[in-house]
Amino acid sequence: MRFLSIAICVVCGPLFLQAVLHAHPQQRTVSHPAEGLELDQIPWVDDGAQFLDRKRFKTSLTRKERAVDRNALVDTVLRRAKEEGRIVLWYVPKFSESTKRGRQMIRAPVLDIAMRQLIWCDEAVANIVRSHFVPLRMVCDETMSKRFSLRPLKVLEPSLVFLRADGSVLHVLHTIRTFDANWIAHVLRDVLRLGLGKAKSGDGPLAISRGEWQLALDAEQRASQGDMESLLRQAVLKRRMRDGVGALNLIAKARKSWDRAVADSTKDSSQRKKRSFLRAAKSGGGRFMPTGTRKFAILANALNAEQGLILTRMGRFSEAIPLLRAAADASLGKRRPEAHYFLALLRLRQGHEMEASRRFQKLSQDYPKTSFGRRARANVVLGIDDNRPLGAAFSGLERTIWLPESSYTHLPQDTAWPGGKLSISDAIERGLRFLLRQQRDNGGWNDSRYSYCPDTRITPNVWMAVSALSCQALLRYRDAVGPELREEIDEALWRGEHFLRDDSQVNRGRNEDVYADAYRLDYYALRMASAQTQEEKAQIRSLARRIIRDVEARQGDKGFWAHEYANAFCTAVMVQALIGIRELGVPVPETMLKKSTQAILFGRRGNGSFSYGGRARGEGSERDLKNASTRMPLCESALLQLGSSGDTQLAFAFRVFWEHLSSIEGVRRTDFHSDGEIAGFMFFHTIYHTSRAIDALPVKDQGKQRARLLERVLSYGEIDGTFMDSHELGRSYGTAMALLAIAKTNRVGK
Repeated sequence: MRFLSIAICVVCGPLFLQAVLHAHPQQRTVSHPAEGLELDQIPWVDDGAQFLDRKRFKTSLTRKERAVDRNALVDTVLRRAKEEGRIVLWYVPKFSESTKRGRQMIRAPVLDIAMRQLIWCDEAVANIVRSHFVPLRMVCDETMSKRFSLRPLKVLEPSLVFLRADGSVLHVLHTIRTFDANWIAHVLRDVLRLGLGKAKSGDGPLAISRGEWQLALDAEQRASQGDMESLLRQAVLKRRMRDGVGALNLIAKARKSWDRAVADSTKDSSQRKKRSFLRAAKSGGGRFMPTGTRKFAILANALNAEQGLILTRMGRFSEAIPLLRAAADASLGKRRPEAHYFLALLRLRQGHEMEASRRFQKLSQDYPKTSFGRRARANVVLGIDDNRPLGAAFSGLERTIWLPESSYTHLPQDTAWPGGKLSISDAIERGLRFLLRQQRDNGGWNDSRYSYCPDTRITPNVWMAVSALSCQALLRYRDAVGPELREEIDEALWRGEHFLRDDSQVNRGRNEDVYADAYRLDYYALRMASAQTQEEKAQIRSLARRIIRDVEARQGDKGFWAHEYANAFCTAVMVQALIGIRELGVPVPETMLKKSTQAILFGRRGNGSFSYGGRARGEGSERDLKNASTRMPLCESALLQLGSSGDTQLAFAFRVFWEHLSSIEGVRRTDFHSDGEIAGFMFFHTIYHTSRAIDALPVKDQGKQRARLLERVLSYGEIDGTFMDSHELGRSYGTAMALLAIAKTNRVGK
């Protein structure tokens, strides 16, 4: 029966995850799934405050949590830091102070779990923290905000605040949105250098405990006898230094040493016994192993696992997978948990979601006490929003390849792209490669956690909208890339189009289906423009007309379409899509457009601002203009396309947008309305649709507006070269939107 239930779950897709969750006996003993995750092994001094996603978002401290004397807690760890000659590492999972009252981030727990799973669970990072820091995990409340001058929106959670023993701030790393343990280890090393001075050479274990990989390598090389164990340790250090070629050379030397050792061990054996011995040792051993092969099998697995990890970090996934599989699937007792974990991660990146889920589940069951077993468990336990596991692997936050070297050039303050803005070529190539890695086995992009938590009825529509944006971004740049990447894009588009055509993926009649429809129409318009045959165009036209019929049925009596509520801005998005597809010969009922015109005009106030929802009232204030600056170019350009606005009104909309862009940028990496009506989840929506609105300006004004907006877009990159605004919407959404805005402002792509 158990085999049958698992088989059924595999067929049923994501339901497999729910089944393994219910089958896990420990899950019945905790009140919230995240409470059962024992991820990091760092001995935190903890204030006991807990923030978890529930039916209502918790943004403020409870009465009991407010009663904690955090000043006394900080003074205690500072005294310890002075006595032990250490630095205080204060991890801030949540800001809950007076100016924003914790509502700058309503789903900070998602990021806290990513920190615990990907950073604090990493053995190298944990070793550095335990050896040289006094670790403090504590909410930044009003008292702490005053004491250390830490306020949102200047800093956001999660943050790392490093304190000297005298209580002064040594360094702050805030607003962490890219989670890379190797990079954090580099930050910790540089903080130690800043606070305690540069480490001295000579002591390998001490160098490792400070993240001084080069000093540790020097010490290992001095002590090495050329044995395979030493060569393997050197390869690990080279990997941590991001020297892939050097690490692979050391692995090759270790394999030669392994071959010599095997030859010496079997020199008096027959050829048949030698072959049997070698086969067992290289495969990790079977149930019955020839005498003496065990140590060679263990070393072979270690070499396979390490070489697989090196190749993974280098982005050479097809070469890494067989090595990781050999190390992960060897006989019981010699499997490498790290190989099992990264094999699951790579299979996920290749679109094999169910295989990845099974491997994460098996790893968490077979090796529950290892760091990778604990990490794997986070990837199979479901959160209360029920759309994704709690862990970072399925939400696009877990990295497989090294960060660009530019990320390591200085001690950073956040995870923004270092040194200003990305180059156009960097942004395009890194963005496209990221989108290709994020496509799932059903052809869609579903890393977004956006929901009215815990109501996930809108989430399928969000996934459809993001998938349409991702397909459009790939198609726009298809002809501008090399043959190898173009082949990958063609495969992704073939799979993506199957997903876009599948109406069962849309929760029809629920909010956000306006975006699922509008962005699919945008994609079909682009496909039709590039179609090679009349038959192909006819097929696309048929798909578009089917969507338009659904769109017409969903238009409200007053002409609005609904986002979370009926409003002018999502109605304007639909107008852009309908007019774009109509220009290619697909009929759009005129009554729909007339009702849309009426609706958007209903939303416009006398001063040109647009209401956030429904019908506007009154003349409007300066505050209304600031709040509406995110949607004014979009709405006004839609009215202009509908024949109900003019150049003067559109120019005014752009002027208001630029006047308040700093306020819009200030909330980019939040997940709530952190500045009045301006919210992080509207950021790239604003940027992309504003870039489209430029086409409605007089030709003489377009070039300057495009250049100005392009410069801003290129400054929004993360240290890995991707883009993200609200973490709820996710990296695929932000990256696709940014790529489309670059295409519009730089006139690249189709």
